[in-house]
Amino acid sequence: MTAPAHPSHLLLSLLACVVLSHQVHAQEPADTFKLKISPSLHRYVRFGYTYVRPNDRAGNAVDLDGPVVKYGDESTPGLNNGTPEGLNAVGSLLFLSANMRVDHPSDYESQGLGTPQGESIKAGGGGNWTVTLGTYLDEAHQWAVEAYVAGLPIETHAYGAGRVGSQEGDSVDLGRVVTTKQLGPIVIGRRVFGDKGNRFRPSVGLGVAYIAFLEAKASWSLEQYVGGSTRVKLQNMFAAGVFLGGDYRIDERWSLNATLGYLKARTKARIITRVDPETMGRSLAAAQTAKDIGPQTLTAVQFTNGTLTGGPSAINGPTNTFPAVLRELARARTGDPGYVGTYTREIRTQLDPWLLTLSVGYAF
Repeated sequence: MTAPAHPSHLLLSLLACVVLSHQVHAQEPADTFKLKISPSLHRYVRFGYTYVRPNDRAGNAVDLDGPVVKYGDESTPGLNNGTPEGLNAVGSLLFLSANMRVDHPSDYESQGLGTPQGESIKAGGGGNWTVTLGTYLDEAHQWAVEAYVAGLPIETHAYGAGRVGSQEGDSVDLGRVVTTKQLGPIVIGRRVFGDKGNRFRPSVGLGVAYIAFLEAKASWSLEQYVGGSTRVKLQNMFAAGVFLGGDYRIDERWSLNATLGYLKARTKARIITRVDPETMGRSLAAAQTAKDIGPQTLTAVQFTNGTLTGGPSAINGPTNTFPAVLRELARARTGDPGYVGTYTREIRTQLDPWLLTLSVGYAF
């Protein structure tokens, strides 16, 4: 029968095990960049700020309803009503048509004063607060789905470009032409690299978005240029693109995140103007369009709008009779001397925005 071990022997054995265990663990490299992540912390929410910067390539504006003043308008029914104003309008429009025919002898019937060539817009950027929700799809936290689910609308602006965005030649700088807000969900599938306990983990992903435009408004400068009260309609759009991210964990639950995305997206803007004679008669657009048609047409418009005179001037200099001509044309067309008609211009643009989100995350 074996004798029981002496208590001092048991104590020595226990101390030896502790020392041996300490030596084994001391040989293992210390990893100060690891965190213990609970298996249940698969979901997270992030509160942050998102900035959107379009990288747009917009086309030129085109008339969908034809020019405001066109060749042959002197023959508009009811224009020649025997009054001095009506006779003056007929004479001025006949003079304009004759010069269009000189500049374009083969296609004069399609000429008119509407949207000048080279008129476009350029989108600006903006940002606001956003909230995203995400979930990891595997225990190693290497695959995740994340969605922008809430946030304040991002206000952005569009500026004049081309002949409405500079002071070169016969151009005019309209500055800001459209203000709008955009809002919409974005869903991203991510591949996250590194161990889930690492403090820093990069990621790459693919995302899709639906962007809605809200409260689009035309500026005063745009309305003065296009000829009257104007509404703007922006087409909502689907978009898709790539996302790069980096996540730095503060502790088991809290983290800092940066996400950079690039989306391919296109939209179109429709600018719908209720043209009134006074505004249109003083807009530079008429002279720009006349210049596009040809030198004779430009001369005819300059005579009418008072920027050129072929004989002795009146006491106060040349007079702009273009608004009066347009009032008579409006009366004959619509029965309202203050309403020439409603005209729609369209601009198609490839927005392709960059998105940058900086956020604080909480895992749960």
